[in-house]
Order: sequence, then structure tokens, then C-alpha cells
Amino acid sequence: MTQPPRYPRRAAAPVQLRTRTELRAERRRLPSSAPPAAFYWQGFHYVELYDPAHAQALQPARALSASQAAALEAGRALIGTTLCRGCKTRVDRCFLDRAGLCESCVAEAVQAEIEAEWQAVHAQAATLLAQSPLFLDTETTGIDDDAEPIEVAVIDVEGTVLLDSLVKPRRSIPAEAQAVNGLSDADVAHAPAWPDVAALLGPLLTDRFVIGHHADFDRRIITRAYTRHDLSPITYRSDCTMELLTGLNGARWPNLGTAAALAGAVRPTEMHRARADAETCRLILIALSASTGGKDA
Repeated sequence: MTQPPRYPRRAAAPVQLRTRTELRAERRRLPSSAPPAAFYWQGFHYVELYDPAHAQALQPARALSASQAAALEAGRALIGTTLCRGCKTRVDRCFLDRAGLCESCVAEAVQAEIEAEWQAVHAQAATLLAQSPLFLDTETTGIDDDAEPIEVAVIDVEGTVLLDSLVKPRRSIPAEAQAVNGLSDADVAHAPAWPDVAALLGPLLTDRFVIGHHADFDRRIITRAYTRHDLSPITYRSDCTMELLTGLNGARWPNLGTAAALAGAVRPTEMHRARADAETCRLILIALSASTGGKDA
């Protein structure tokens, strides 16, 4: 049996021959038994060509009715869209997040999370305030392992100052620390040394509940100061306004100014001094315990 000819490209084949796809486009149906009349090289494989004489003409396509045309147009409009899993509104797929929510539903979900976080912070702040805590802050020569306290303040829940004292460190105050708290060697030259301050601080804090901003840092500074001077460390429970407000600050630790702004508390003008910062912690907790929605309280 003679094999059909093979052509190197479509243009080299007889012009009257058709592929199956071309015959379908011309509304002609080719029997499955019809043999190919030729082949042409498509670039990756040979494509079959057929003699149109072997094909049967199909009936002319009927024109769409008005309802069919409308349904087809409506279907075409749905291409590339899907339903939002939240509000069930149909939107372009590119406007959905990974959970299948539209921008409006995402915004509502974020707002709901923020409101839930505010409610949790409010409840926690009220619980902390009900325990009549003390508020503590320290100013230091730095943040490393050798840092020493140069100022300590303790305030009670009513705002009464129980301790507000400078502390003379064993070494000079670095310029970096002076730039933060404004305290120089001259300021602390005649201040009491740590053992004298510790004699006042210990009875205030021992077995009490204490709140600070970055409370773990203050505890570490105080514990090391006791150890450095061969004094027995004091024990007290503590909590932290920084950690309390981390969730409302985009999971980032807020500095004291940011925490005050989030809580809607008015911060004292004398920033980065122990008494002012302890007072700020007190005002933050009071504002949070009174508020169920943040700054609007």
C-alpha cells in the first residue's frame, strides 16, 4: 500500500487538503475511517491532512435566540471570577486573598481581630490593676551585661511616689546612655550608691506585684546590681505594659511613647526619667483598664 506523501511544511502541501480541525471549522464531519491523504511537519511531529471530499457537510448552525445569547454573554462575564467565601459576592479572582476573601471581608476580619485584641487587653489590664500593683522604672548606663542602674523610681497605684532616687554607678555613664536619659556623671556624683538605694527598694518590692515597661530588663538590672554588691536578691512578681500591647502594635514591641499612644494615655513631659516613665506605665494601665476600644475611651 502506498504511503501518503510527507511535506516539510504546511505551505508545501496541496492547498485543497484539510486538517480535522479545519474541517470542523468549516462544519464538515470526517468519518473515523477516512484515511489521511498526506502529512506535513509541524515542527515537533507530523500532522494529518485529509481530502475534503471524504467529509460530510453538517447542517448550518442555528442562530442563537435572545435568551441563549444573553446566557452566553453572562457566562463569558463570569470568566476569571469567583465567589468570596465571606460575603458570597462574585469578584475577580485576583482580588481574593489566600483564604478566598475579598478586600472588604479581609478588612472586616482585620477589624474584628483588632476589636477582639482590644477586649483581651482591656480585660487583662483590669485584672492587673485590681491587684494594686507598684510601678517601677530604672534608668541605666546601658543595656549590656555590665549595665548599672543610675536612677530608680517606684510609684503605687494611686500615683504616690514611694521611691525616686538617683544611683551613683561604679563607672562613668557612657555618652550613649546620657543621650537617652540626659543623666551625666555630674548628676549622680553625690547620689547614694546601690547598697543604700537597695535598702529602701528591697522592702518596697519584696513579695509585691510590680509592673514596668520592659519589666524583664528592669528585673535583670536590679538582680545584677544586688549580686554585684554581694546582696541577697529580692523576689517579686512582675508584668509588662510592653508585652501587654505587643499584639495591638502589629506583634512588635512598642516603646513607651508608642504604648502610651495606643492606650490613649497622656505621657508626662519629662521622658526617659525613672519617675516619669513609671508614672507613664501607671497611666497606660489605667487607660487600658477603662477602655474597651482603645483610643476612643
